[in-house]
Amino acid sequence: MPAALNIGRMEHVCGFCGALRWAKEAPGSCCSKGKVAPPFHPSPPPELAELFTANSPLHHKFMTNIRRYICAFQLASMGCKKVRQPGWNPNFTIQGNVCHFIGSLLPADGAQAKFMQIYFLDDQLAARTGLFEGLNEDVLRLLEQVLQRCNVYIQSLLPAKQMLDALPDQRRRDD
Repeated sequence: MPAALNIGRMEHVCGFCGALRWAKEAPGSCCSKGKVAPPFHPSPPPELAELFTANSPLHHKFMTNIRRYICAFQLASMGCKKVRQPGWNPNFTIQGNVCHFIGSLLPADGAQAKFMQIYFLDDQLAARTGLFEGLNEDVLRLLEQVLQRCNVYIQSLLPAKQMLDALPDQRRRDD
């Protein structure tokens, strides 16, 4: 078995843009020596940042199931044609285009709501709680509140949900 590769810590700062880089990474390779200015990203909302803080009461519940929480709030599923190569591949190669499967705004009769469909339910928390084992309602509630307040994509769904709520058609379900 080959020895583990150790490239060190990403603790060197690019003199052009301030990005973190590895020691042997070429200076300026991240920003073309200052020619490209990455956009400023504001700090995350404090409630979200707290989930990543070890002394937070919800930290362990969140970090243990972080991938499940991400899946519980995704708007679509991704699809692509993967190219498989022989041997061990830590990455995958995509041939053609990457697409997002969104589906209809309403689940099929008798089907459970998923992806974006959950955002059109009155009780989104209950729908997400049943998606995966091990999800904590307090964490789900916090994530739901932060996303509704801060995520422009989720905010853009509100008018459609309000229009759907106003329709007399009773096809909309929370089951």
